[in-house]
Amino acid sequence: MKAARAWMALVVVTMVQFLSACGSGPVATPEPGRADPTQTQASPARSPSPSALSTTRAAPIVACAPFVPTAPCTTYVSVSGRDDGGDLSWMTPGAITAKLESVDTALYLTAVTPCGPLSGPVAQSGSTLTPGAIAVGASGCASSQQAGDQAFLIEFLKKPFAAAYSDGHLTWTNEKGSLVFAPR
Repeated sequence: MKAARAWMALVVVTMVQFLSACGSGPVATPEPGRADPTQTQASPARSPSPSALSTTRAAPIVACAPFVPTAPCTTYVSVSGRDDGGDLSWMTPGAITAKLESVDTALYLTAVTPCGPLSGPVAQSGSTLTPGAIAVGASGCASSQQAGDQAFLIEFLKKPFAAAYSDGHLTWTNEKGSLVFAPR
């Protein structure tokens, strides 16, 4: 027991000596609102190298991009849809929103379904859009029907689609079917 107390006392004394050796005297506290005059800048020899400094990047430039030159640059809402089996009953007015944006120099398509958002890069050649890898955001489908509807849209977006704007409607068409949108 005496050995344990002696050991503890030695540890405490060593810690006190170590901590008191860290400072060279009393610490002055500057007045509120005033800089501490005792602080100095690091000498150039101690400055970090430029590669060690964190770099900052300007915020990306995001702008609306038209699906086709004649279409208004805006967010679109679903109106209707068809596949080879007929009308898509779930593609009701307002069920899906879609927009195309330019982020720096790349195009990104975002669609929001009742289950959640889908987004990814697209290449545009004339009126044809070719989606890249589509990311599915946080999803929460309220029913298996909604999950199936979102799965259809994901499959649709795996293929290039033609975009056309006529009579106030934007239409996407590919081998999976056609989806019709109106400006919001």
